[in-house]
Amino acid sequence: MTRNLLLSFLVLAFVLGAALYVANPAVAGCSFRPVPVNVRQTELPLRLDRSLSSRTLTATSSTPVSAGNIVLGHGGGGMQISGNFEFTVSGNAEDGYCPKISKVNIELQVAPSIKMANTLRQGTCEYNAVYQHEMFHVGVLQRTAQSAAQQIPSIVNTRLQSAISRLRVSGTDKNVIHNQLQAEFSRILASVNDQMGAFMNNEQSKIDNPAEYARVQNSCAFNRRY
Repeated sequence: MTRNLLLSFLVLAFVLGAALYVANPAVAGCSFRPVPVNVRQTELPLRLDRSLSSRTLTATSSTPVSAGNIVLGHGGGGMQISGNFEFTVSGNAEDGYCPKISKVNIELQVAPSIKMANTLRQGTCEYNAVYQHEMFHVGVLQRTAQSAAQQIPSIVNTRLQSAISRLRVSGTDKNVIHNQLQAEFSRILASVNDQMGAFMNNEQSKIDNPAEYARVQNSCAFNRRY
């Protein structure tokens, strides 16, 4: 009944929906303004796998299993983060270039999953107890995605403001700005992955505790045949 926390947050390849053009206005007034960040969250149907033995689930547990104990389920899932942004570049080689980001689109795709030992018969007390516990882990995944969706606009704007400040100083070529903005956006997504991964680890550890294990164990007539 330990968790199988899948922290394989995938930073997908992003597409720059950018219309690059070069105008001639002075870059002296180039300043960052908060960018609209559209966060779209989708959740795939719960994937339930009942094909694995308790031996396999125990061997693949993401947390240490004490000698003599077995694992009857893994719960959690994965979250994929992808995105794109639109921007223009004004200025010239003599005065410098000014990047202006007009919009950022982020998509969070949540894929909840549960694995149950194939010896657990659906509808029994034992099956229901293990399933309920694993659903607690799925709930952590869902809450993490919701928290990420709320925090992403602020994170993106803070990081982009810092990046554009550097680019206004060092960006002497519009292609350099284009490439550096691409790299910065990738780093932003990676930063979100790291923050949400740490948050999820902490929240999942709160569920897998001796009191919760005892509650599940004592709720039904678990025996060695599982």
